[in-house]
Amino acid sequence: MRTVTVVPVLAVLALAAGCGEQTGARVAAPDPTPRATPEVVATTTVLDAGSGPQLCLGGVQQSHPPQCGGPAVTGWDWDEVEHDAVGGVRWGSYDVRGTWDGERLTLTAPPSAPSAPEDFDSAAFFASPCPEPEGGWRPIDPSTTSEAALQRALRRANRLERVGEVWLDQTPNPAFGRDDVEAHERLNDPTLLVLNVQVVGDAAERADAERQLREVWGGALCVSETQRTRRELRRIQNEVQKLVSTDDLLMASAGRDRVEITVVYDDGSLQAELDETYGAGVVQVSSALRPAPE
Repeated sequence: MRTVTVVPVLAVLALAAGCGEQTGARVAAPDPTPRATPEVVATTTVLDAGSGPQLCLGGVQQSHPPQCGGPAVTGWDWDEVEHDAVGGVRWGSYDVRGTWDGERLTLTAPPSAPSAPEDFDSAAFFASPCPEPEGGWRPIDPSTTSEAALQRALRRANRLERVGEVWLDQTPNPAFGRDDVEAHERLNDPTLLVLNVQVVGDAAERADAERQLREVWGGALCVSETQRTRRELRRIQNEVQKLVSTDDLLMASAGRDRVEITVVYDDGSLQAELDETYGAGVVQVSSALRPAPE
């Protein structure tokens, strides 16, 4: 199955910083022997390019026809489901249910229409963790609240020795959440956003980081505490990506003080081992195949 590795969500995380973190203990690789499992479910695209139906658990390349790779499905009948077909390729999105043996899904129920995905709360995700100042988020020095000043501040933030995550909170902008051309243009207004910088350390270190940023940035600013530097999180991410089989790992990312990975199937043992190695919650494992409801 093709592996899809995901880089951190925000483009402003592109520059690495931080040093001196200790290398964590290595996790023993899980037993690769396929094991019978209870019934599992997934909402996914199923695609057949001529070699049999496959679950597109790692995402789909949006060509026409689409492309993907994934574990095989046993018991699939295209005559029994609605689907698209172009150039000998057949595909569709479904809720599937079956048993998983470590290599393939064997259907135990007919596929059904896909469940609606959970809504992503972008406002909560990008919101600034600092208390909102009296009078709201606004520039303190309009002369250094420009796009050029913002870019200088981002470069300086990414060079901080103990930097964690850096992101822009655009929720104070009235255009946030609107889906029109005018709104998209207004979202880039540096006077209507908050520059967020997380720093590992005590209040004095955060104050020093804020002082350095205020030398070049007069817009809204939130410097907050985090437990792990970006460099430490990326080191953990690299270790975990080497640990998990490329046939099992679907996605990996680092940010917001944790590493997130998605695997084809975890019965809880991988999560438990990673918790023991790195600490509870430092690495969060999501399983594309989930236990089926009773």
